[in-house]
Amino acid sequence: MQLEGFEFDHIVSRKGKDIMLGQLQDYLDDRIENSEYNETKDHYICECPYCKTAYLHDGSYDGPYTKYKLYIKKDKSTGFCFRCDQAFVNASNDEEVSFKIEVPEPELLLDDFELVKLGNNGTWRLDMFEDFDKFDEAGFGYLIHERHGYFKKLAEVLNIRYSNHNPVIPFYFHGELIFYQFKLAFGKPSIKYFTPPISHKPPYIIEHGTNKKFIICEGTFDAISLLIQAPDYTPFAVLGSTITDYQLAMLRTYVPEKIIVYMDETELSKKVAGRIAPFINYADISIIQSSGEDPEERLKRLIANEQEVSWIK
Repeated sequence: MQLEGFEFDHIVSRKGKDIMLGQLQDYLDDRIENSEYNETKDHYICECPYCKTAYLHDGSYDGPYTKYKLYIKKDKSTGFCFRCDQAFVNASNDEEVSFKIEVPEPELLLDDFELVKLGNNGTWRLDMFEDFDKFDEAGFGYLIHERHGYFKKLAEVLNIRYSNHNPVIPFYFHGELIFYQFKLAFGKPSIKYFTPPISHKPPYIIEHGTNKKFIICEGTFDAISLLIQAPDYTPFAVLGSTITDYQLAMLRTYVPEKIIVYMDETELSKKVAGRIAPFINYADISIIQSSGEDPEERLKRLIANEQEVSWIK
């Protein structure tokens, strides 16, 4: 793919890391030639071509993109962007590639945290959320019959809207609307969820009160189910099997005192807990084991068996 006039291929490593493979050195040399960079002892710092391309495509800007978030090693071999969590590797078409990605210290991101919201220009806009239907009989019926009965009250509490019957779930950060996600439940869709393009994938956080205890999970409906199963905790869904540095920075703004990680698999929970620990080393961090049953599935099982649903203390 073309990123700012330079060729890169997107690949995923065996460990699940997103990597842009291509003309990193040429891209950096161009930035240096035009004095569009900063530097530290070990890194050049410049605009990320991936972020810049996405930013311009989104159309939600009123000026040039000038954020220096891509850290490239002084030997120009590898780089890492703290805004999109993409690794970059310099490679030409005629060479065998062997590399080790070195991510700069996490504190660089935490000290430089910048909230990214869905813009108000482009195809999917943040201000569109207010135009979605406040109630839809078919969409509401899907929530209470296909998910669980607690949606009879939660749908309104969580401010869920509807678009062509499909539930639209709003994302808030410290009380501010920043994003939304579609649950595609009608018309035999090829995907289960649609998330509008954004340079940083936000977590889905169900804030309530001044709660300092958080429970980390994978998906939005897992988080909603944990509002019932762990009422003393703030659900925090990472929308995947890992937690990004950006999401970790968001989590740390709440200064959590206790964190439980409850992913769909025990090994995933261990890995996420391990990612969190260096960032939030003052909190009590633990996991809930699971052999494949996700939190919402567990809630449904507890309801069906007429067992206590608020079991996480």
